[in-house]
Amino acid sequence: MSQQKGFTLIEVALVLLVIGLMLGGILKGQALIENARVRALANQIHNVNAAWFAFIDRYRALPGDLATASTQLDTTLQNGDGNGRVNSAAEVALVWQHLAAGGFISGTFDGAADNAGGLADTECTTSTCPTNPFGGFMKISSDADGEGVLHLITGANVPPSALMQLDLQIDDGNPDTGAFVAYPATADCASDGAWSIEADAASCSGAWIGF
Repeated sequence: MSQQKGFTLIEVALVLLVIGLMLGGILKGQALIENARVRALANQIHNVNAAWFAFIDRYRALPGDLATASTQLDTTLQNGDGNGRVNSAAEVALVWQHLAAGGFISGTFDGAADNAGGLADTECTTSTCPTNPFGGFMKISSDADGEGVLHLITGANVPPSALMQLDLQIDDGNPDTGAFVAYPATADCASDGAWSIEADAASCSGAWIGF
């Protein structure tokens, strides 16, 4: 009679233990990476906020809206309309060019209006807008009507779980209320006053209103 060989229960248990440890390490590593990205995004938002107000303090005008950018910053730059709002695609694009030309942020931005999308979306390109740690494009604009409160938009590609962490750091944790909200507010990203972390959509965005 031939003798069949197989794994003992101890050997199977050891294999399962190793697999479990490996999976646990992978999940823990993913959590650490996301936490690092959230911290980087929070720092980026605060740095942009500081640069924004430093620019206003020096030039007495909004970045992107500065009507004398070509004389005060660089002759190659386009001017804003000086109406005290960032209320056009052209000015949304110029925000980053003006901030960089003034030395308030690093990078080179082309100020191309065609690349900047609209006032209320997250569309842009790497040549025109800075990217967030998740690969989305940060934008600053007045509201969709171009009349009122400024929005600092995080950019897309941010999962709801990361936005919830960010919201808890800088605001009240509610995507519908406070200074930091889901933007745009879709069910995949936020619903009934809570971030949709179970769905964990791949591409969401938030906005700091009235920063």
